[in-house]
Amino acid sequence: MSTAPALPKTSRTEAEGDEVQHRPALRERAPFILLSQLVLFLVIMVAWDALGRFGVVDRTLISGPLEVLERLRDLYDSGNLFGQILATMHAVALSLLIGVPVGGALGLVLGSSRFLDRVAEPFLVPLNSLPRIALAPLFIVWFGLTVNAKAAVGVTLVVFIMLFNTRAGVKETSRDLLLLADSLGMSTLERFRKIVLPGSVPVIVAGIRLSLTYALLGVIASEMIGARNGLGTDIVRFSNTLQVGGVFAILVILALISFGLDRLLGAFERRALRWQ
Repeated sequence: MSTAPALPKTSRTEAEGDEVQHRPALRERAPFILLSQLVLFLVIMVAWDALGRFGVVDRTLISGPLEVLERLRDLYDSGNLFGQILATMHAVALSLLIGVPVGGALGLVLGSSRFLDRVAEPFLVPLNSLPRIALAPLFIVWFGLTVNAKAAVGVTLVVFIMLFNTRAGVKETSRDLLLLADSLGMSTLERFRKIVLPGSVPVIVAGIRLSLTYALLGVIASEMIGARNGLGTDIVRFSNTLQVGGVFAILVILALISFGLDRLLGAFERRALRWQ
């Protein structure tokens, strides 16, 4: 009577080895990464304070962390800080609400049509290379010292970022999938909806995150040239009165805003790409 061959037994040592292999290394664990980030932050703060404290850099040219904290407290106590932040973020939001869909739509069209892409290509690079800061005075003439003038500068940046990213995403669609769609008799609309657009989502979302940064930069630059309110006007005011600590305080606020918004968009990106 024949018996079935015995299956090889996995030793306890091998199982433990596999578990150790799949276990993340210490340097890849979240608590260790957070601790490393805190240590790096403290090192930067100490080095920053030491530059002025020991005379490496003139104290009037670079304020220390404690001075910046004091300026931040003064801005908060003035009661005008949140109004200035709101004025800037209003223009940033308008820039994104207009620039993202317009640039994304143009990118989808140009990426899907070789004829239109070849017609528009000689104009895209020269238009994108125009210095947006030079357009800010023109927008002020057109729209006045309003939120529209600030948002217009941001839109000119966001549109091209989304256009180039989306166009690249559409062009990088797998040719094998497109051939498969043709063999299955998919219509142009079905092929676009089921293959081209989903394949372009990672690049489009990355373009949105990049657009946020440049929209903020464009709005701040416009406010520094001419505006009634916004964090850019505070930078100009502190610079004109040689209050270096105030300038650094505004830069810290902008860094915190950018960090928070990037985290939110990162969470959105993970949710949007969960299907992958």
